[in-house]
Amino acid sequence: MAAARPGDVDAQERLGASAVKVADALFGRGDLANAVAQYRQVRAVREAALRLSPARLTLRAGLAEVTGRLCTALVPTGDVPGALDNCARNAELLRGLLASDPAAGPWPAQLALNRLATGNAQRLSGDPKTAAGTLREAVAALEGLLRQRPENADLARRLAVAHAYRANALTDLGDPTGATESYGAAVDGLSRLAALDPANTRFRTDLVYMLTKRAELLTKAGSLAGARAATSRALALQRESALAPGAPPEVLNDYAWHLVSCEPPDLRQPALALTFARRAVDGATSPNPVHLHTLAWALYRTGDRPGAIAAAEQALAAMTASTGAATGLRRQIETDLATFRKDVA
Repeated sequence: MAAARPGDVDAQERLGASAVKVADALFGRGDLANAVAQYRQVRAVREAALRLSPARLTLRAGLAEVTGRLCTALVPTGDVPGALDNCARNAELLRGLLASDPAAGPWPAQLALNRLATGNAQRLSGDPKTAAGTLREAVAALEGLLRQRPENADLARRLAVAHAYRANALTDLGDPTGATESYGAAVDGLSRLAALDPANTRFRTDLVYMLTKRAELLTKAGSLAGARAATSRALALQRESALAPGAPPEVLNDYAWHLVSCEPPDLRQPALALTFARRAVDGATSPNPVHLHTLAWALYRTGDRPGAIAAAEQALAAMTASTGAATGLRRQIETDLATFRKDVA
């Protein structure tokens, strides 16, 4: 219908509304490549519709919606420049919407989330200084929103993520003290959320990540007591999840990886990691390169060098031609495989 009536703004708007739902469904089931392709088409449709009717607020809101999706979805595909372009367009639209309707509820929160996504993309583009400033804006905006809505768990989680992203940028800038403090703020926020909602697996997963990163920074700084406390707490949370009935392979693998790679090194348990890594590999419906990579390291650290080589080779064989984050995984597996082979030689 939209193709038959290219000048009909209502038809274009309905097309965009339907197509973005298809993209959301693709994204929700993990089909990132097709979701991103669909989001790009939606953006093109909505940009064209807005040119036909630039005063229509619903068109600007729709375009803000899809540029916000692309701002975050493009990062794991490896298209960080594309993510930054959409983040900038999203911020421009949101500021315009906020100016035209200051009383509207969603725009301040969406602008805060834009600052969060933009800062992360800026750091990944190799600009940690700008990222740290943007993420400081995100933290301040989210803190302000939480003062108005203290019971909003989603905002509280986003604030913890903002602290963590800022900690990553400060690490890149060579500020371990600031990074450790930021991860401490993230841990405190996630701890409160996990205590209020113990069954929420996302809160627990995020808390484990924050504890792990903080332990790494404390280890590098020589603060081993604090590092051991953070790692021990993270491992206890992961063990509880891994021992739960029906624990999925991803949970088993995450526990195994932490057991084989955690900081400080004296807390590593390669033999226990091997048990859970094998369960993760056996529980997957198809060969999973991430799980096989964990298995390779568990074998290597328990002294089975040939087994580690075989598992790493299986991990590479399980990978298809990939872009973005998967490319980084391939390079890491290739590097680790070279280490295993050199050790055997």
